[in-house]
Parts: sequence; C-alpha cells; structure tokens
Amino acid sequence: MGRHWQLSALIASLILPPLVATQDFTVPSSWRESNITASQDDRISLTSAAIDKVLSELEDGEFASGFFYTQAAEFDRFTNQTKYKDIVTEYFESDSFDFGATLCRKFSFFAAQFYIQPMFVQTSGLVDYGYWAMLAYATYEEQSMLDLAIRSWNVGRYYTISSDQASAGIMSAKSFDLAKTCGDASMAGGTFWSTSSTDVTIFGFATGMFFVLSALLAEAQPSNTSYLTAAQESGEFMISNLLINSNDHAATFIEGLAILSPTTELASQSIWDLRKTAVQNTLTTNTMCNATDGVINIGDGQGSGSIVHGLGTLFRRNTTASALRNYAKRYLSVQYNAVIDQTTTSGTNIYGASWQGPPSSNYSVANQTLAIHALLNAMVLPDPQVTSDNSDDGVGEDGGNDDDDSPNMAGIIAGSVVGALALIGILVAIVFVVRRRQHKRKEAYDNSFFVDDITPPEPFTMPMRTSTTAPINGNVQNFAIPVTAKALATHNEKSRLNAPNQLTWGEPSSTGSRSDVPSTLSDPMVHSRSDSRDIPTEELVRLLHDRIQRGELADSAAPPAYDDPAHPRQ
Repeated sequence: MGRHWQLSALIASLILPPLVATQDFTVPSSWRESNITASQDDRISLTSAAIDKVLSELEDGEFASGFFYTQAAEFDRFTNQTKYKDIVTEYFESDSFDFGATLCRKFSFFAAQFYIQPMFVQTSGLVDYGYWAMLAYATYEEQSMLDLAIRSWNVGRYYTISSDQASAGIMSAKSFDLAKTCGDASMAGGTFWSTSSTDVTIFGFATGMFFVLSALLAEAQPSNTSYLTAAQESGEFMISNLLINSNDHAATFIEGLAILSPTTELASQSIWDLRKTAVQNTLTTNTMCNATDGVINIGDGQGSGSIVHGLGTLFRRNTTASALRNYAKRYLSVQYNAVIDQTTTSGTNIYGASWQGPPSSNYSVANQTLAIHALLNAMVLPDPQVTSDNSDDGVGEDGGNDDDDSPNMAGIIAGSVVGALALIGILVAIVFVVRRRQHKRKEAYDNSFFVDDITPPEPFTMPMRTSTTAPINGNVQNFAIPVTAKALATHNEKSRLNAPNQLTWGEPSSTGSRSDVPSTLSDPMVHSRSDSRDIPTEELVRLLHDRIQRGELADSAAPPAYDDPAHPRQ
C-alpha cells in the first residue's frame, strides 16, 4: 500500500488543467519581430554555417549528442540534399558511439534483469536514441537507423505500463505491485523514470518521448499495430495524468499529435481539438513560453529546443492554411529573430544560451545545438511577403496531415470526388444505352431487307418446277434470301444442290437441269437477250438492281416482256 500511495502521489499534482473552451490564435502585437525579413536562401546558409561550426569543433575532440546529428539529417531533408549523410550514417552505425545506444542494441529481458536495472539508467535517455534514429531514418532510410529505433522502442515498451499490466497490477520490470488507477484514470501508458526495479517514479518526459517514438514507428510501419496502440496509451496517459503545458511535456505532446493521423482519437477526443488545446495551453499558460515579447525563457533567458521543434513539426506536417498554423509560424519567427539578434555576433557563427541576450563569444556545443533548433525550424518558413498579422502564407514540408481548423475538408473533398464519379458513371450509362439501342435498330433493319420483300413487276409469276416429290406437309417451302454478297452466293449454291424445288425463270430443260447456265457471270451488257433466260432468278435481281443504281434504265423505260406459262408466245 505504501508504494501504491507513493506512485499516486507522484503524479497527483500533475493533473491536466481544464481545457480551454475556445482557442484564440490572434498574434499578440507585443511579440518581438514576429515576421522574418531574411530570405530562405539566407536562412539556409546561416543554419548550414552553424552546423559546420559544430563539425569543425568535433575534429578537435568535442562531443555532440544524437540530437545534433538529427539536426544535420533534417537539414538535408528540408533542403533535399545529402550534405551530411556520411557523418550522420557513421554515427548511427557505430557499435560504440554512446553507452546508452549500446544498451539499446544489446537490450533483452536477461540484460534488463541482470545488467540494466541495477545501473539505474534513465529510461528517457534510452528512448532518446530511438527518437534520434527515426528522425535520421526519415531522411536517409538506412536500415541500421530503423533497427536502432525499434530496439530503443523495445526498451521503452518494457518500462511502460500496458493496458494488460495496469489491469493485472504487475509488470516484469518492477518488483512491486502497480497502482491500477490514479483517481479515475488508468495507469496504462505511463513510462517509468529509470530502469531500476525498485524505482516507483513515472516520468512525464520519458512518457512523452515514448509517445513520439511510437507515433513515428506507427507512421513508418503501419502494419505493426503495436506502435499505434502504444502511442494511444501514452497519449491518453498524458491527457489524464500529466500537466502537459509544462515545457518538455508540452513539446513532446505537440510533436506526437502532429505526427499521428487526424483520424486517431485519444481519450475520446479528436486530434484536431487536442492540437489546438495543447498549443493554446502551452503558449498562454506556461510562464516559460508566454513572455510579453514572445521569446521563450525557461530560466536565465535560455530558450527551448524541444518547444521549437514540436511547433516546427506541427507547422511542417499540417499544410492547410489556418489561424493555428499561422500562430505557430509567427511564434517560430519570434524565436529565430531573437537568436540571430540577441545570441550571436554577426559572422562568428557562435551562439549563446540566452535568447534574451547578450551575445556570447564562447563556443559551447550545447548552446550551439540549442540555437540550431531555432534556425532549422525557421529555415523552412516561406519567404517574407506582405500579409496581414493573422494570415497564413506558408507551405508545409511533407503534407502528411491536414490542419486542425479544417476537419471537414476531407469530407467535402471526398464527397466532391464521389459526386463527380457518380455523374461520370451516369453519363457513361446513358451513352451505352443509346448506342445499344442504335445498334439494335441497325440489326433489325439489316435483317428485315430480304429478296422476297421485293414485289416483282407485272406480269410476273414464279412457277414451280414439276416434281414427283410432294411438298413437305403439303406446303411449299418459302426462302427468304438476304441481299448480301455472301448470302447470295450461299443461296446460289443451295439452289443448285436442291434442284427438285429450285425456283426458275421460264421453261426447264428436258433433263430437269440447267446445264446451260454459265459457271461465271460477267457484266449483263455482254449477254444477248436470249441468254438472259438462262440466268438464275437471284442473279437477274442483282443485275437489275445494279443497273437501276447506275441509272442505266430510264424512268420511261418499260420492263421487258416475260413469258407466261399459261399463255406461251406463238
């Protein structure tokens, strides 16, 4: 019970303050220089020079944290180049570049129980390596960076309470029973401060770093739902149990919210609303961030790289113009102008810790890295142009998320697309139906035009050849012959083969056959009048049709005389 009370007491004073009912993102007129006048090219050159200064000092034995190498990697990503790829890759691929990274690489349940836990290592320090590696991986996509990030996440997962562990009240990393709830809030998602099995402290910054790392891995490997589940549990723990408007808590919370998909919910609240609430609470109620002039001061004038990076991530990843995005842009502009005006002497590329001034001529890798945060996150802001105080003229880095103030835009766009597709589908269906009807009419017309539909001129009879074969069922077979060349040829052949019922012109021969019909037919003008008696009916019809089409028969010309079997010529 004593440890239960300790654990609850450690976080009882960190309850989230009431959410701001309405967010006002009007840029205060008291903010110091909230517009950037330097061109983007000038800002890129200035940032690169600050990074190069650190690299030159490293050659003299100076040491820089992983955060500096991620800054170099992000510089390459923002400028679409690989200037610092070799040195960043070498850093993350080294097996012994840092003690904490080595622990992450060699982490296992056995190592945790018998090696890491007795050392009392800060969990947040181990999770940091995964976070840095993921930022570098986003630029270079090197597998070694992703592998380190995953191993670091495994460490954080081991020291973070899961939903199942919170329900059971026990976890392998700790030798005591867990408090299942703090007030009405679940303990799931809280990350312990250290690796010691007896340490009862749940640390806000460690929880925030694990929240961001989980969000980054969920984005990089969406098929592994463990990362998204962990991010949701950590985010909900921060909402329910931590004072997220404090400096580091707010920075990691804002960054994690910027990374997560807008469709994700935390504690039954939308990402849209949480982003606005987090920024509003941080920049208006956090005394470190709400100075009258807008310049961050966490103590002795010192700035905050984590706050700047969190807001920079929010600005880059949310590309739709909005009051919130403009607010973040203007706040980043204030920090940039403060750094270049009040922390350095022009041309030295050396920056001091106090963003309130005065400038420092003494180089420090910590101060330099702190200043690079402000330079780097302002480097991607758009070139200056004439705008109103509360308008947004920027564009984002990757466009992965839509902005908070436009939650219905996705639905509007989707509805427009669906409507357009439906209209196209209807038009296609109409065209299909019309074409089909036209095709059917054409087929009906083609199939209805037969020779037996043509009324022969008078006097005209079609006597049947005398046959000893009785008609089928007492009826004469009628043949409809389509007027096409192929059909006529087929019918001619059938007529010759079916001689007993063949329809003929004039008198049959004594043999009952038409041996005098030529095997081939030429133009009718080369035949004599007597020869026409030997031509089959269908051929005569075709020839007559051809002559009419060529205009060879005058309108006044009378049809030729035909023999009538009932009244033969004398």
